Amino acid sequence: MLKRLNHRDMVFKKENFTQISDYQKYITPDNSIVQSYLTHNAINTARKAYSTAVDWIWVSDLTLHKKLEHWLLPAEFITNTPTDPDNPVPGSMVSDCESHAYTLVSLLEIIGTEKANVRVVIGKVEFEGETGGHAWVQIYENGEWFELEATSGPYWDDDENELVDSIGFPFSYFKTRPYPVEEYWAFFNDKYYYNPDTGLKSPDLPVHWLSTE
Repeated sequence: MLKRLNHRDMVFKKENFTQISDYQKYITPDNSIVQSYLTHNAINTARKAYSTAVDWIWVSDLTLHKKLEHWLLPAEFITNTPTDPDNPVPGSMVSDCESHAYTLVSLLEIIGTEKANVRVVIGKVEFEGETGGHAWVQIYENGEWFELEATSGPYWDDDENELVDSIGFPFSYFKTRPYPVEEYWAFFNDKYYYNPDTGLKSPDLPVHWLSTE
């Protein structure tokens, strides 16, 4: 199901996240385009936000932008990628894992998920024997964090030059299963940030952000 994660083009390194606050601008719940997208798609629960995100198509930055890494704000992801001339699935929202994660967190915040209870995670993961940098989402419920994997839906296979369909993981999938993370490099949203390697954190960081479980 996660073959696409064996084709990661991310060039993130742990050292990239010394200044995590630089990345907080990519979480944009106050953006009118993101808010309109939520309204247009009748997103009013965390489950609906996640199911919508799973329908977005993973496409590598190399295919979409002709470069190894190109960060997109959620508004760009929503507005620009469907008509991008290099989009292999015209009309669809496409990008790689960080755009999926930033936009999903933005949507979750708009519907009322407290900023203390949702975050983007950057780290090294292993899927099917392959390791690499990845971005995903965690939500805090009932005293525990659990993962949402927005890129578990359809993806563009660069090797076969074709769209591969996938229904993705259910919302609660990682509530009862371990997520295959090897290293945590950064946690952040538009209000809070934490670097578990250096200890760098926002001054008002909730205590439960220090935990990964």
